[in-house]
Amino acid sequence: MQDSLILLAHHDDEFFLAPLIRDDCEAGAAVHVCYLTHGSVYGADAAQRIAESRVVLDRLGVAAEHITDLGLEQGIFDGELAEKAGQALSAVAARYAGRRFGRVYLMAWEGGHHDHDAAHMIALVYADRAQPGVRLLEFPLYNSHGAPPNECYAMTLIPRAGSTTLQRPLTPREAQRYAELIDAYPSQAQVFRSLRPAIDWALHTRKSYHYRELGPRPDHRLRPHPGPLFYEQKFPLSFETFRARIQSLG
Repeated sequence: MQDSLILLAHHDDEFFLAPLIRDDCEAGAAVHVCYLTHGSVYGADAAQRIAESRVVLDRLGVAAEHITDLGLEQGIFDGELAEKAGQALSAVAARYAGRRFGRVYLMAWEGGHHDHDAAHMIALVYADRAQPGVRLLEFPLYNSHGAPPNECYAMTLIPRAGSTTLQRPLTPREAQRYAELIDAYPSQAQVFRSLRPAIDWALHTRKSYHYRELGPRPDHRLRPHPGPLFYEQKFPLSFETFRARIQSLG
């Protein structure tokens, strides 16, 4: 099986594709995980968040030497990824120069967190330039598409014309195993507490992780979905400001 690359905004984002990581590792792929920011605006320092993610990735089968804390190396703090997107893209290209991947996993374009959407665009530009023809797999974290004000849905893709949702089914034992991973992120307990009802529904009621082949590219000039984006409600950041910051991608 060809190797995989996963480009993530934050330490803990790996939770949202945990069974896909395990599946690739068990199939014999070298899974490379790259984090594009470090630390937390909520007070958790980089070392704590890095340690938490490494515990989880070790459980999933990822080799320590395949984990890159690029955000820490580049001094890109939580919340800064859009304005430093060009810097992050250059660092990703340099880190994986000459390496060919069979799959690149990218965060969904969904308006949940502005760092997530920036990571999505960085992954797309990197793949287009350095990995032509690579299989691009998009996975959701959280978004407010169709949600009441100041609320969001987790692990649910926003529908996109021409794209088909793929499902990774979970047995009850697997669902419990992945739910228990949440306890490995004590620094992010507040965040996971707010998402827990939606996560539990996905794991124990829907019984699957969702993802999809990227298919037709979203128009990144347009909002990920109608209505207020979750980051617009949570942070003093508009989509228009985000778009202006991301221009460093060129």
